[in-house]
Amino acid sequence: MDVDSAGGVSTGFEPVYLHFLDSQLINSVARFPRPDDLAHVFAVAAVFRGGPFYCSLSALWESPLARQGPLAELIRIAAETGWLVAYSGFESTEEFIQSRHELYAHAWTRYPMYFSATARPAYTPDVQVKLSDTSAALQRGTLNHLHGSPGRLIPRAEVLESPRIQRKIERILRNRGNRAMTAPLFDDLRDAGPAGYLAQKHLTKVMSANYLRDYVAAGTGVILTGIHGLSLFEGSFTEGFPGSDAPVLNTLAKMLNMNVPYNVETSRWWYRFFEAKHAPLHAEFVGRTGMLLRHCAAAPVAASLPARRSATMGILRRSFYGLPQNTCRGDPDIDLAAALNRLEKAEQRAQRIGVLQMSTSEHSAPDETQPPAIVFHGNVSGSSFVLSGRDSNIGQVGIEAQRVRDFTEQLRDNLDEVARESGEGARVAQELATVEAHLNGAEVPAGRAQASLEYLRAVVLGVAGNAAFTGLVELAQNIG
Repeated sequence: MDVDSAGGVSTGFEPVYLHFLDSQLINSVARFPRPDDLAHVFAVAAVFRGGPFYCSLSALWESPLARQGPLAELIRIAAETGWLVAYSGFESTEEFIQSRHELYAHAWTRYPMYFSATARPAYTPDVQVKLSDTSAALQRGTLNHLHGSPGRLIPRAEVLESPRIQRKIERILRNRGNRAMTAPLFDDLRDAGPAGYLAQKHLTKVMSANYLRDYVAAGTGVILTGIHGLSLFEGSFTEGFPGSDAPVLNTLAKMLNMNVPYNVETSRWWYRFFEAKHAPLHAEFVGRTGMLLRHCAAAPVAASLPARRSATMGILRRSFYGLPQNTCRGDPDIDLAAALNRLEKAEQRAQRIGVLQMSTSEHSAPDETQPPAIVFHGNVSGSSFVLSGRDSNIGQVGIEAQRVRDFTEQLRDNLDEVARESGEGARVAQELATVEAHLNGAEVPAGRAQASLEYLRAVVLGVAGNAAFTGLVELAQNIG
């Protein structure tokens, strides 16, 4: 099976936009996810994703989820270890706060965090300047939705068919001035009675969907799908499936016998894990995970996301047929080397299933006799966190120009063979072009180029068994 035809396009290294930190989006749904569940989703994603996480700077100020509780602590750890970036239209925090004073002057009681000197977040991640105008994008998207234009992100509510409601919405948008594109902007709709209330509630969802689209585009990222209560916003943002789907990743964690609990007692362990994510072994693990999931993504892209998820998880479970399930443990336990050993066997099996649709009776349990080369594990005190084996050096995988240039030049010479051997197809050429563009001085964000480099390195290490690529593999091992 050609994995590209299955619709699995995620490499595992794309940036992940944390859309659930948008308070307006969360407040617009009737049944929103529990904070503890979101912390678990984020923890699992941290294990399986190799790119940075990002959100808007305003989300870190406004979202209660980002300010207190288990998810907030994980986000702080990600920010302090370089795995979280905040996007803002302003270069300084002072400029950002002043802009919020102007945007929310009409609704300051709903946004008190911007009007109090003691309400600042306890941490500040790296800030990436966002060049596009978010408010303009939201107004444009809202008008397009109102008028029934193509490309709507969510279904159009019947209440918008009312000419009276349409005129009131158009007048509000025409006279918006500097006011923020948030729910309070449409408070006047309530004068129209129940229909106006429904219209305001629906427009909150519309603005949330357009806000999501604007930030996904700004960071060229994907979102974590499959989060309880947020399915309304997923339909137009499935590019990361299956590698960014929360239920799929949670199932894979169980198949790999990984335990990823988070609570206050495990904070120290998670801090060290986020630091260890910079190690080459983690990039290799992410690359192999991505290959496996793309082989499991059997349903066509045109199918609904639940249908694609069901098909993917069915093949995933068959690929690990006979593997003992994860037992209930209270301590974090992540063995990347053992996981790589299992992933290799599961990937081979998944490819056969995808091509031949073999029955589960034809599968044997994976061979688990190989000793681990590196183990990440720990107890609640963090004192038994151990790194051992051939990749015990923890260091940032940076783009070191000469080594990377040598690697990319030889990969370019062997591109067709590597793409065919790995089964990655056009994706290898795409990511190679990104790294080459960065090396040649093009305006490619360093984080994006690094993610592409880590993906390419993982692909090359994945074909290390072929003697024809010995020199290329050695160059890949020397990066970092």
